Amino acid sequence: MTSVRVDYGDTWDLCRCPDCVRPVTLPSGRVLTEDDPAFRSHQFYRFAFAVAAEVARAFPGLRYESGGYLYSAVPPPELTFPRNYAVTFCPYAKICRVPVYDETHNARWRAASEGWGKSGALLNIYEYYGDAIGWPRPGCDNAAKDMAWWLGVGFGNSMYCEMPPD
Repeated sequence: MTSVRVDYGDTWDLCRCPDCVRPVTLPSGRVLTEDDPAFRSHQFYRFAFAVAAEVARAFPGLRYESGGYLYSAVPPPELTFPRNYAVTFCPYAKICRVPVYDETHNARWRAASEGWGKSGALLNIYEYYGDAIGWPRPGCDNAAKDMAWWLGVGFGNSMYCEMPPD
């Protein structure tokens, strides 16, 4: 075994008990509340890092992996990723008609990409170019621009592209 994945289901269903929605105070003093886009991401990665630390005691040298998807698509503020931690970032609602770095249509995904590039994690991309439209895909030009840009901001571990069954 070379890696272990700590992840969650493809759902927005999250616990809303008082403990799980309690604000989080970061080392800088910044307070993340439930309505902050980084709140659940920080919460998830804090948990995933704790799991990774426990696993590392029994299995040193493993690589750890998680998705940067749905509520964890926002890089968690003020957390330092271990050198052997990989994140597969999925800009799930990105507008594919323009490159990811387009400020008018994809500002949210550009900012998240740049944040992940500074996170210290090993970075993968999970994209939906294959679901976009039938062949030929004019989106291929934007996919090429996206990939080149992502390489420039720190991605480059690998790229996955979801394809329709046909």
